Amino acid sequence: NHYDIEPDIIVVAKAIGGGLPLGAILVSPKFENDFTPGIHGTTFGGNPVCCAAGKVVLEEVFERGLLNNVDKLGKYLKEQLYEIKLMYSEDIKEIRGKGFMLGVELNYPGNDLVKKMRERKVLTNCTSNTVIRLLPPLISSKSDIDFFLYNLHEVLKNK
Repeated sequence: NHYDIEPDIIVVAKAIGGGLPLGAILVSPKFENDFTPGIHGTTFGGNPVCCAAGKVVLEEVFERGLLNNVDKLGKYLKEQLYEIKLMYSEDIKEIRGKGFMLGVELNYPGNDLVKKMRERKVLTNCTSNTVIRLLPPLISSKSDIDFFLYNLHEVLKNK
């Protein structure tokens, strides 16, 4: 599964700055001495305010358990989606992804489902015509996940 690959170099941007323009390169220990000052440049690097925001984001993600929460809630979300798939197998073809990056492939175009979810105050996105892409914020709580699951169940039940 390509989601389980541990890359040696990861380039990140957007969210790492907490809403401010910031980009970074994260490297495995085997490359830690290969990137020295001046070897790499970026249009989103070096601003002290943005870097301070990025430091706070990284502390939140890596030191305060945010990733553990995403892992735990992502597994819960996926398990519950499989339960919904059992109830609505004529609607849902496949559940795929990891963590909070999930896709719910439908057996038909998903634009109507997206519209009905939006009417229930839940934002989703349909890609490839039949895949409902889920990408909740990393700070989502179990009650946020349950709100989504309840509304998905209701939309499928009343289609």
